[in-house]
Amino acid sequence: MDFFFDESKHPSRGGFVLGAFVGTEDNVAPAVSAALAAEGLVPGKDEYKSSSNMSAQPAQARVRERLRTVLSGGRIALVVLPCLDLPSLGEEALSALKKLVARYDWPTGTTHRVFFDQQVFPSQAAADQIIKAALLPKEIQAYAEQDSRQVFGLQLADLASHTCAMMLLEQLGLVTKQVEASYPDEGKEPLGRELWHSCRWGFFSKPPRTYGIDEPIDLSVQVSGYGLFISDRCSAALRDAAEARFGEMYLGCTH
Repeated sequence: MDFFFDESKHPSRGGFVLGAFVGTEDNVAPAVSAALAAEGLVPGKDEYKSSSNMSAQPAQARVRERLRTVLSGGRIALVVLPCLDLPSLGEEALSALKKLVARYDWPTGTTHRVFFDQQVFPSQAAADQIIKAALLPKEIQAYAEQDSRQVFGLQLADLASHTCAMMLLEQLGLVTKQVEASYPDEGKEPLGRELWHSCRWGFFSKPPRTYGIDEPIDLSVQVSGYGLFISDRCSAALRDAAEARFGEMYLGCTH
């Protein structure tokens, strides 16, 4: 499986960094490239950036919707830490990835490549040292300081990290925006809920257990420890908000 990692930083409101791994078994480059080209952008030169002004650059907004469909074919894992610990992001991400890979039974011989966007680590030299010190198992191959214009999966990680960061900001009470509901007859809904609808099935999670015929079925899955990794340096308030928003995902019908 290939993993792509990017982060969304929120120092002034929230005081956190949220990093996202997007794991894919298929080559996502053709799908991301097609999404860019469909909106008049040049793959390899242009790229999707969540930080773009979407009202001023409507093509970016349209690419975002196309990439949401591509992202739905992958899996997401999150790393949350305080902004003050941004220099430790790469180290925290590697620690989380080791735990994630260890949680699952992969087919014999499976290798994992992980591509980190630029500036996740302080520098390439620092990345080399941190990756070496992480003592990654031999099945994980890490590549730092990658160009998201060339490594297309990083644009999915950009989308995933920004999407989940907005959900966390809402959980903290710092975003109150209302948007059109996922289903037109429902009027308005909080932005976080609309974003939750777009990604809730995609998180790495504990496999659901088998239920007996007469047992009530729990349609929620545990993400915490499988697709959610919170730094020990986080405040209690930030940890609680991240756990409340992402620690468990409901996969049943919401209507």
